[in-house]
Amino acid sequence: MKRARPCAPPKPRRAAGLWAVPSPAAWAAAALPAEHRGRPITWSSWTPAPVITHYSSACSWCGDAGPCEMAGGRQGSPQSVTDPLRRYVAYRCPYCQEMTAYEHVGTDLEQIAHYKSRAPKGSRR
Repeated sequence: MKRARPCAPPKPRRAAGLWAVPSPAAWAAAALPAEHRGRPITWSSWTPAPVITHYSSACSWCGDAGPCEMAGGRQGSPQSVTDPLRRYVAYRCPYCQEMTAYEHVGTDLEQIAHYKSRAPKGSRR
């Protein structure tokens, strides 16, 4: 008498010349800071940053060629003495979503927020 063999699942077959192509990576965008020093910031929408010819627009983290995106923000009022106008600017990489926000302090930029990317370092190089 023959013993019954247990059923094994069928082996996967690879069709000739067909390969699955992974979709491009999508990294979650970091949120812009909603407030700074206890006061709300109003942000504009993201737009492509101007390209400066003597400055590399490549992302320092992932290596994306750019250009990066920027958003402007403001807080306060130019006529107010108690709540003076403050201006902000934020830059982010459209590929890996690394983002840094700055406050305009005179002619300098003071960093107020930085969100590190979850993309692998050098993933676009």
